[in-house]
Amino acid sequence: MPDHQFNPGPVDLARVDLTDAHEFHYWTTEFACTPHQLIDALGSVGVEAAAVGRYFASARSTVRQAELSRV
Repeated sequence: MPDHQFNPGPVDLARVDLTDAHEFHYWTTEFACTPHQLIDALGSVGVEAAAVGRYFASARSTVRQAELSRV
């Protein structure tokens, strides 16, 4: 467990851990998402940080394509 006073980042950068409030905040900031969106992503792709990153990248790409098609 990291000393949050000096190192607020996650213990394991490869896995998203929501059991620690500091890590939960880190991951919502890292993925620029709400807590609910992060929980949904974990339910869809699991706890591997790379998979969660791909999930959000794909979701943002889909939203962007929809926005462009309306122009």
